[in-house]
Amino acid sequence: MQYQWLNQLEQKHHQSFFELYTKEWWTQNRSYDDAINMLVHCDLIIACCDMQDRVIGFARVLTDYTFKALIFDVIIDETARGQGPEHFTVKLDQLDGGDNATK
Repeated sequence: MQYQWLNQLEQKHHQSFFELYTKEWWTQNRSYDDAINMLVHCDLIIACCDMQDRVIGFARVLTDYTFKALIFDVIIDETARGQGPEHFTVKLDQLDGGDNATK
C-alpha cells in the first residue's frame, strides 16, 4: 500500500478527515465545524492519505517550538491498521523540514 504524508490538509480532505476523526470514542460527539476549526488552529499536524486521497491517519501537535511538544488524537483508520501508517509519528520530526523540532 502506498501513502502520501501531509503536514496540512486542504479543504478537499476535510470530509474524509472528519469521517476518520469522529470514529474514536473521545471524538465521536464533536461537530464538523468544531473539528475543522481545531484542525485550522493546530500548531502542527501530520496526516496520511491513501492513493484515493482519503485521510487514513492523523495526529496533531501542540508545541512551543522550543522545549515541549504534546501529541494528541493519534488516529489510524481500522482498514489501515497493521499496514504501515501506524508508524507515522516518527514523521513528526520532519515537519517544517525539521527546523522547528523541539529540543
